[in-house]
Amino acid sequence: MKDWKEMTQMGLLVVIAATVIYGTFIKKEKTRILRPTPGMGMNSATIPPPDDGSNQDLRVSVDPSKESGSSSNMPSTQLAWVKESHDFGKIKQHSENVHVFKFKNTGTNPLIIQDAQGSCGCTVPEYPRSPIAPGESGEITVKYSPGTQIGAQQKNVAITANTEPRVFNLTIAADVQEAPEPALSE
Repeated sequence: MKDWKEMTQMGLLVVIAATVIYGTFIKKEKTRILRPTPGMGMNSATIPPPDDGSNQDLRVSVDPSKESGSSSNMPSTQLAWVKESHDFGKIKQHSENVHVFKFKNTGTNPLIIQDAQGSCGCTVPEYPRSPIAPGESGEITVKYSPGTQIGAQQKNVAITANTEPRVFNLTIAADVQEAPEPALSE
């Protein structure tokens, strides 16, 4: 029974990792229909003109860095981490373990953290939703609850912000020791 649970957890982890990789690195292009502008180069695909008699040529131009609503069109900044990884050492199954990663905005623009996601459901980050001014500090709290995991574990938290690179990984590790399952309250 334990092997089945571990295989299910591993399968879910693979699906989540593949989804994150696809959404972050592969699916970057989005299509927009734009009016032609001087300087539109050969990388634009011509679409047949509209059938409204205007005879205006429409083109598709793909520029993922200009997508509205993403942190990529905001002025980028820099940040410095006090520590980019944390090892909890030996911990027990079914325990709750918390670490706070501290950082400072060392750039000249406000830092906007768009998202923080753990590599599995056992790793839950909390991050500041408000911009961090240049020179100011902030923190990301990561809660790791191993559940039935056992042995050496390493988890990542992907931070998406208006920085270069846009996505940065923090790492936690632990050596999870077997513990009796917690008693169910009646």
